[in-house]
Amino acid sequence: MPTVGLIVEGEWDIEVLSRFTGRLNPTGVNVRPLACRGSIQGRYFNLLRVLSATCNPDRVVVISDAHGRDHEELASDLRREISHQVFAFPVHFVVLVQELEALLLADLRAIETVCAQRGTPIADLGNLAETPENIPDPKAYLQSIIRRHSGSAYTKVIAGEIATEANLNTVSNWCPSFRRLRNAVTLG
Repeated sequence: MPTVGLIVEGEWDIEVLSRFTGRLNPTGVNVRPLACRGSIQGRYFNLLRVLSATCNPDRVVVISDAHGRDHEELASDLRREISHQVFAFPVHFVVLVQELEALLLADLRAIETVCAQRGTPIADLGNLAETPENIPDPKAYLQSIIRRHSGSAYTKVIAGEIATEANLNTVSNWCPSFRRLRNAVTLG
């Protein structure tokens, strides 16, 4: 079975992006995620070497949140960091605008479903009017939705459950970042 290595910022990213990667490869894929435990910039090179030595992936996708920066500029900066290195696998770069939670906010029905499965059904969250990538702080926004409508804290487990429930076409339609992620992690 092919292997996709993911290099991400942290544990929350592993929880969500591993699920999305698995779902975007319906014929099956091993997902090998590693976290930088903070900013990707200047830290991911050693994790590329770890993946090279331990699992020889078919490809590696380095995924960063934009955190207010232009996604194309940040992706170029990340590419430049390893421009002088050669790996036995292709390395792709995806910058999520602004944060991972923008992807989760793209399917409000998935949020409603997860809250209902956890025993706290919430009223209709309405519909999106624009891409959640335009929300300045999507994480704080999602935290407030979960807290306000379900009384629960937003956790990485809930984030993973939303990623599992999310309609991939809906997320793709609303989030250009997700389309870049889909193109980078889908094998075949």
